[in-house]
Amino acid sequence: MKSIIFISIAIIAFSCSQPNHERNSIGDGEMPNITRDQSGNIHVVYGDGQKILYAVSTNEGKSFSSPIVVSSLPGLAASHMRGPQIAATSKGLIITACTEQGNIYSFIQESANKWVPSARVNDVDTIAKENLMSLSADGELAFAIWQDLRGGQNAIYGSRSMDGGRTWERNKLIYASPAFSSGWAGASAGLSSSKFQISNNAGGTSIIKREGFCKTVCRL
Repeated sequence: MKSIIFISIAIIAFSCSQPNHERNSIGDGEMPNITRDQSGNIHVVYGDGQKILYAVSTNEGKSFSSPIVVSSLPGLAASHMRGPQIAATSKGLIITACTEQGNIYSFIQESANKWVPSARVNDVDTIAKENLMSLSADGELAFAIWQDLRGGQNAIYGSRSMDGGRTWERNKLIYASPAFSSGWAGASAGLSSSKFQISNNAGGTSIIKREGFCKTVCRL
C-alpha cells in the first residue's frame, strides 16, 4: 500500500505548533521529502508511479496546496528509501529525481504551478543505479551527492550547481573505499540511518561520512 503523506509530518518538522492537530493528508504517494524556504514556506515532493508531485504550505503546515505534477519520469525511483529530493535556493526551488536506469534529473520552479526540466546531474550515463541520492542548498549554491557505480565499484560522487539548479558542474569524487559496498543505508540528508549527509554552514559546504560515533568531513 502506498504511503500517505500527512500534514502533521510537516508540523512536527518545521513548527512549534500545539500537538493533536488533525492529520489531514496531502495525497497518496511514496517517499516524501521536505524543505523550508527563507520565507518559512514548507515544500513537499514525493513520487507516485512515474509522477513527481509537489505541494506547498504557506501557513506552517496547517494546510497544503493541492499537489501538482512536476514531471512524469519513466522509471522514477520512489520506494525503499529512494525518492525525489527538494531544496530551496535564493533563486527558487530545485527538485532532483533518479531513475531506475541510473540517471539523475533536476527540475526548477518557474512559477507557482509550473516546473521545467533543467539538466541531468550525472555527467556519465546510467551510473546511479542504486538510486541513493541527496540534495542540499545554501544561497544560490546547490549540491547533490549519490552512490555512483562508475569505475566498476561503489563510490560517492557529487555535483554542484552555482545557479540555482539550472546547470550542474562536472561530477566530483567525494569518497571511495576498497571495502565500500552497496549495503549502506542511504544518502538522504536528514535520515538518521544515513552514512553520508550534506551540511551547509558559515564554513562552507561539507560532506559528512558517519561511521559509528566517528565522522569524516570533506570540505567542498
